[in-house]
Amino acid sequence: MHVLLLAPAIQDYCIEYANALAKRANVTFVAPSRYFKDYVAFLDERIDVRLMDWPRHRSPKNIIFLFQLIRLVRSLNPDIVHFLTESVIWLNFAVPAFRKYGLVTTIHDVQYHVGDHASRRVPRRFADSLIANSDRIIVHGAALRTQAEHKYTRRKGSIEILPHLELRRYVHIARKNQFRRRDDPTVNVLFFGRIYAYKGLDVLIRSIPLVTDEFPNIRVIIAGEGDDFAPYQKLIKDPKFFEIRNRRIPDDETAQLFTDADIVVLPYVEASQSGVLAVAHAFAKSVIVTDVGELGQGIRDGESGLIIKPGDEIALADAILTLAQDATLRHQIGAAGQAEAERTASPELVAECAMQIYEKTVTSRLMHMQQYPKPA
Repeated sequence: MHVLLLAPAIQDYCIEYANALAKRANVTFVAPSRYFKDYVAFLDERIDVRLMDWPRHRSPKNIIFLFQLIRLVRSLNPDIVHFLTESVIWLNFAVPAFRKYGLVTTIHDVQYHVGDHASRRVPRRFADSLIANSDRIIVHGAALRTQAEHKYTRRKGSIEILPHLELRRYVHIARKNQFRRRDDPTVNVLFFGRIYAYKGLDVLIRSIPLVTDEFPNIRVIIAGEGDDFAPYQKLIKDPKFFEIRNRRIPDDETAQLFTDADIVVLPYVEASQSGVLAVAHAFAKSVIVTDVGELGQGIRDGESGLIIKPGDEIALADAILTLAQDATLRHQIGAAGQAEAERTASPELVAECAMQIYEKTVTSRLMHMQQYPKPA
């Protein structure tokens, strides 16, 4: 089967997904050159990579780009065209030209989260239009499927669950560079990723004085860009317990941060799924997550991670203390989380599930064409 993947963004996920699928299908990977040119080396050599001059949303050059994309897709004649994210504007205008192929769209967020300004650059009606015109819709868990079925009531029978891949690319970078945890007895608590209101960073900061009163040998690393950091800075009572890297984090630095981390915290007040959690599992790190979206669904509380209520700094402090004071428990939970991710979200399993969805899509498309043939 020939699958053409359209990857407008979300580099880590799209690369891992394409690599997983390449073992089971003939894959063409179409993506913006400005986002993916530095990532080509991480793609499986069996993948047909087509990097394009993909304009930004507001550029009138999108008209030319659409003609080029449609011509490319028609020349390749795939069985499936899979939009790897729903956050597109101009690609909606290409959908009529793709109707002869099976159309699949992955939804990463059924609704935008509080403070997620980047995603809101794409008005939701464009994502909704793409979803409405897709043969199959993919979400990354049962809770998200319930949300999607509630929002897209006419598409209930078309919404499929595909596990979110374990993200191993940074593990490969760490191994290539022979990274080791720095020789430092301090317990490193890592908050990583985009800094938006829904991530609950304020909850983490408020929890730390409760931790350090009992366990002062701790360092909280906050790494990522996003909101203005000044309001968070004001919440920090004792800067000596914090290391702030409020910027875009390069790949090598990301790999070192996860290598050094003892605990990875995701104190989100809202969520869909999380690439940060997928990276933490790949590194076998102990995790603390809130019970929102899909975060707690794949974790056995107390065994493969600790689950707390969102917005509860006391519960978060207790969870951090539990792991900070017990290195053996940290290692056990990290190993269990990694094993669970490999069992439920390995590249092999995800590729198998994806192929089943694609085969169902192609069969449905053929049946539809037979039932409603074009006029002669």
